Amino acid sequence: MYTAIYFTLLNSYAAVVVHMNVTNSTGAYPYNVSYIRLAINNTGDKLIKDMVLNVYVNGASKKLYRITIPTHKAAELNFTYVYPSPGNYSFSAIANPGSILNLSSSSVTTATKTVTVLPPEAPLVMDYIPNITNGYTKSITLSSYGVSVVPQLLSQYDIGQEQTVLQNKTGAIKQVLSKLSGIKSFDGAYASNKSLTVGQAWLQGVGPAYVSSVMEGLGYAVQPKPMNISPQINYLVKGNVSACIFFSGGWTKLVYAISNDSEECTSFLSVKPSLNSSESIISAINSSRYLSNATSEFVYANTSSIGGIIFRNATTLGIGNIFISNYGLFLSMLSKTHNYANGSYVCSGLLDNNNTICTIYGISFNSSFSNFSLVDSRLSTPNYTASIYSIVPVKETAGAYSSGVSLLEHLNISGPKYAWTSAFSDSCGFYNTSISCGVKNATASSAELNLTNRINGTIHLNSIACYLQSESPPQQINSSLKPGESGAYNVSCTYGAVSSFAIVSNYTVALNYTINGKIRIATGYLKLSELG
Repeated sequence: MYTAIYFTLLNSYAAVVVHMNVTNSTGAYPYNVSYIRLAINNTGDKLIKDMVLNVYVNGASKKLYRITIPTHKAAELNFTYVYPSPGNYSFSAIANPGSILNLSSSSVTTATKTVTVLPPEAPLVMDYIPNITNGYTKSITLSSYGVSVVPQLLSQYDIGQEQTVLQNKTGAIKQVLSKLSGIKSFDGAYASNKSLTVGQAWLQGVGPAYVSSVMEGLGYAVQPKPMNISPQINYLVKGNVSACIFFSGGWTKLVYAISNDSEECTSFLSVKPSLNSSESIISAINSSRYLSNATSEFVYANTSSIGGIIFRNATTLGIGNIFISNYGLFLSMLSKTHNYANGSYVCSGLLDNNNTICTIYGISFNSSFSNFSLVDSRLSTPNYTASIYSIVPVKETAGAYSSGVSLLEHLNISGPKYAWTSAFSDSCGFYNTSISCGVKNATASSAELNLTNRINGTIHLNSIACYLQSESPPQQINSSLKPGESGAYNVSCTYGAVSSFAIVSNYTVALNYTINGKIRIATGYLKLSELG
């Protein structure tokens, strides 16, 4: 959009007359750019030297010029402004502020113009996507961090419970979107089956020409623009991918089709939303009291939001939010519970104190991401499952775990929670088999041990120590066991220098006991499988 502001400036013996002309000042949307041309004419008989010209937007100074204009000459300056949001924007250009130069009292040195920036239309992210049977449909929203940040990061992790909703199957278009710089916001969706993928992206912050140039740089060839297509589009093709790009309603829209047949993006521009549209997805979520009621506290404190996801296929309906926290990147996800055939919820990781939240974590198998880990905590009810995924530096793994568990514990949940069963069993034993050991109750760092005397004589238990690396001070017992007798004893374990975050902690146990007046030491192990 071009805005022209013209000045006629006279010397001290003449008046200053300011002329203003604005071109294309209507139909502006957020992230559009105004190009303001400043033309200052000196029609007087004397040189104007070092005159100040100040440009304001809504009363705030944005640009300050010092200009020198020979007699009967003009100075032309250019000023650009990007609109951050809808609203009215008042531009003012003031020459000779403070009356530094002695101009005529009849001079008019100020020019103003107001531009109205319209709200963009609400994105209907699937308004060009046809009904694809036996397919998968996804709606996604991201901002300036880029559309591919989450799928690309998660693809580095070899972890069985990774959510398939994050795996975008449209690699060709994802490559295009990941190379776009300066995107302020992005809304889009795609639907696919075995033979066809159709998608649409709504982009703010970049124009159609820029998107087209990026695609040309990736090998897409510009095609002749089809006749009788409204609005006017840029049409590009590469292999089995065709793309249509145009501007409408405050957005740059990218419609694409990926097919081995003759499907083209132009054939979908007039297609009305199908039953797989984002409206029906949102409506289904809003009508589900189990999903909507549980989301009121489904946020992190002290985070910045990247975007959200709404997804649905034949068996899954869910919503998600992507955040950056003090620990790293994470995704909160809420979906309908998948009922396992055997009704068993087995946790191959850590359990919270109530056994209702299961957490697994893994270190990236990709060397370029070897300093990062993925933490997945989830809680299930008969109606929905809430999950927290975190991608964090390895040193922040424990913090991401505790934050994820805390968030899930504070959800507004009505009704029962499923209890998880640990895939690991707590165990203990002594290498001296004359004393047997069993675990009755345990946390991540303490346990109640059941000790049984297998020796043909009474033993007196003096103390017991439990540690990971360096020995810890012994804990006094002062108890006796007759042959074949058992007793329960509590022991607390120390971590030492090893990180406390582990699925199974392998402790060393040292039992000090007396038999026949002689002090003996029995060493063994204690395996605890949950982090308290």
